[in-house]
Amino acid sequence: MDNWRFFWNWKGIGYTTGSKRCKIALTSRTEDKLTAVLNELDGEGHKVFVCNLMQTDSIATVTQEVMKWSNMHLDILINNAGRSLRALIKDITVEVDREIMEIDYFAPIILSKKILPFMVDKKEGMIVNISSVAGKMGTPKRSSYNGAKHAIIGFMDCVRAEYAQDNINVLNIIPGSIRTNISINAASGDGSKYNTMDPAIVKGLDVSYTVKKMISAIEKEKNEVVIANFKETLATYVKRFFPELLFKLMSKMETT
Repeated sequence: MDNWRFFWNWKGIGYTTGSKRCKIALTSRTEDKLTAVLNELDGEGHKVFVCNLMQTDSIATVTQEVMKWSNMHLDILINNAGRSLRALIKDITVEVDREIMEIDYFAPIILSKKILPFMVDKKEGMIVNISSVAGKMGTPKRSSYNGAKHAIIGFMDCVRAEYAQDNINVLNIIPGSIRTNISINAASGDGSKYNTMDPAIVKGLDVSYTVKKMISAIEKEKNEVVIANFKETLATYVKRFFPELLFKLMSKMETT
């Protein structure tokens, strides 16, 4: 699978492209940060597209722009943009609940539905979704975030089932704690920036290691892959085989 064309909803993760001869379309709301990432990429032909994923019209516009850039042939869509949450349910406004769902759930499904017809026309393509271990279980102070990550896994499992005959692959990536700014940029109950680095994030997996695992899963065309430390990975299996035990553990869990 050389000469890939990626449409990457970038937010805090980069990828070295030289060995794969990829061309990457990067999209986010912040052009300066995208340009900084663009300048770090190996190879040529990459491009920045500014898009506000909270706005359906913006998603429609950027889809047209990216497809024109790719000559109507896009190999891989990576749904990576999102926002986490750090607050108790009682302290979260409905507006924040809706914002998290808009960014983490509705935006990737709208974008995927815009891209799918082009992939179906070519009878090939892959949609990669960055979910979370949070999408496999419920933890304190993450309610809407966990809900959105559960939802995107369920929706994309349906996409895989419906479009298998069109040779469309769907990969759900389930990362655990990764050393990014996810907790710093997380929403507090009132929507303000949490602005604190979680201890679990500090001890999380290295970004470069995580991205290599992601690319490996893409190359192998896997359906789902967990990329997490031992405890987080074990928790996904406990949830599957011993759910009552996990429920008890989560009810006693202390989180920041």
